[in-house]
Amino acid sequence: MDLEKLRGKLDCGEYFIPEQVGLESIDDLTEQFGANEDDDDWHEFVGVRNPAPGEELLETDGDALLKAFLAVEHWDPALGDSLAKWARCVSPRER
Repeated sequence: MDLEKLRGKLDCGEYFIPEQVGLESIDDLTEQFGANEDDDDWHEFVGVRNPAPGEELLETDGDALLKAFLAVEHWDPALGDSLAKWARCVSPRER
């Protein structure tokens, strides 16, 4: 996977809306562990790693994921599955 190309499509080089590239939101984790004031539709891309033994895999491969990121023209927080749909979502660069 070409991580430089992927990072070039991220907002501010690190943020994305997972639903736009076929990934799940972390909303299920915030429901399980609790939400905080930093939770919103934007997710931070940290990197790619091999899964640990017994860890679930994505239902896509790296090439398909990269293709999904490269197809994004504009990140749209309205497509996210945030717990705070009523809030005006802003890009992390607007914070």
